[in-house]
Amino acid sequence: MAKLYRKALIATALLTALAGSAARANVIVTPVGSPLFVAADFHLFAAPIGTAASGYAEFSETQQLILPPPNHLPNPTLGIGPGAAHAGPYDHEMADGVAANGYIEGTTFTTEQYSNGSGVYFVFMLLPSTGSPAGSSPDFASGPILANAVFPLTISGVTFTDGTLNDPLAEFAVPAINLVPGFEGFDGYSHLPFFFADNFDFASRPVTGGYEYRVSILDGSGNGYNIVAGFDVVPVPEPATWLLMIMGGLALGLVRWRIGLNVAASPATAH
Repeated sequence: MAKLYRKALIATALLTALAGSAARANVIVTPVGSPLFVAADFHLFAAPIGTAASGYAEFSETQQLILPPPNHLPNPTLGIGPGAAHAGPYDHEMADGVAANGYIEGTTFTTEQYSNGSGVYFVFMLLPSTGSPAGSSPDFASGPILANAVFPLTISGVTFTDGTLNDPLAEFAVPAINLVPGFEGFDGYSHLPFFFADNFDFASRPVTGGYEYRVSILDGSGNGYNIVAGFDVVPVPEPATWLLMIMGGLALGLVRWRIGLNVAASPATAH
């Protein structure tokens, strides 16, 4: 019985790691030069990405769920672009969208969450910094902007597993807003969202281990950020392990209940 209890406690520790890893978000942001924008509102979570059979259409659908109409609209140049004008602040729109859709954030994901139509997303928002100029954007006539002068932004992303390149995740350029059809008259962006996602479909080595999304964002003068988002991909627990997790949770609950009774009965609590 004691051995079974210890196994249950070990299994419960694994469950705690899966459920509570959001509190240990591992995002490292390193400035390059003197960028006139900031990266904020970082989130790591598992969500549908799609399969080859669907053309990975679910990737675009997930973006639209997180930043839905009318404030944001699909855009052939930007992926997700400006929609209806809306006031800021814009530094919690990703957080709001992730929470509204019930996506579970964390830094530990199972192989099931990293395959078969599901992937791990890394999302964030670029925003004007305190030194950014004022101008017009699709959201306002005058306010702080990511000015057209700093564009194009050159974006590159790669996935590393246990320190080794596993997938060249993405490489693209973001144009100034006045070069995006339909937005020619504006001085800059009020905010600019980014979505990265990957899974075993694109990996040269579909293995468990320590993963990193390494993202570089540089403006036309070479200023910007290097961003690293780290997480782990672990095997799906066997059914017997899930049973031990449940037993461990019940056992820990019983211990806490008994401790509560002892504290309530202690004369010291009466002082």
